[in-house]
Amino acid sequence: MGAYWQTIMCCFLRGEGFYNRVVEIISGYFGGQAGQAWIPANAVRAAGVRPAASALNAQGFFVLSFADGQDRNAQFNIQVPPDMDRSLPCQFCMGWSSPATDKTLIADLTYLITAPGEDTEAAPTVQAGNAFTSAAVADGLVISLFPEIPGGTVGDDDVCFHVALERDGNNVLDTLGDVMELHGVALRYTTL
Repeated sequence: MGAYWQTIMCCFLRGEGFYNRVVEIISGYFGGQAGQAWIPANAVRAAGVRPAASALNAQGFFVLSFADGQDRNAQFNIQVPPDMDRSLPCQFCMGWSSPATDKTLIADLTYLITAPGEDTEAAPTVQAGNAFTSAAVADGLVISLFPEIPGGTVGDDDVCFHVALERDGNNVLDTLGDVMELHGVALRYTTL
């Protein structure tokens, strides 16, 4: 353990991202590390009956725009990371913003996990009615975590997450009163 503390102190004294380095070192010492697979907004597709709209924000960055007062959706697929510890929970999160401040967004996440040869149109799991709060600053980036997918849910042969996001804009609990702009989605997990 002494070598870990020496490394932490060296990072601190040199100002090398102290917090991130401490998390990395401790995670490596006690087991799997935090893994993350990022899906940028331009890799998320808006299709179907109520698609979100492709847009550029005020700075010219690509976002998916989910209109207010309407149910809008977008979809993506992501490979199950080969270094993911499938016995532990994993979790999707999204990076989003809105001109509205300190208001509530209601969003649903639907997912299906498949192995080769399995039905890609089987009944998915729905995480509905998730309430997230917009930033205190207009267009401030918010990272919102959906509920964890329990450990053991992803089987040994599973290779793909099929995922849909929906803004539940018709829900009376969605008080955003403005657009929600999706910047990207991530799958957070623990490595082997």
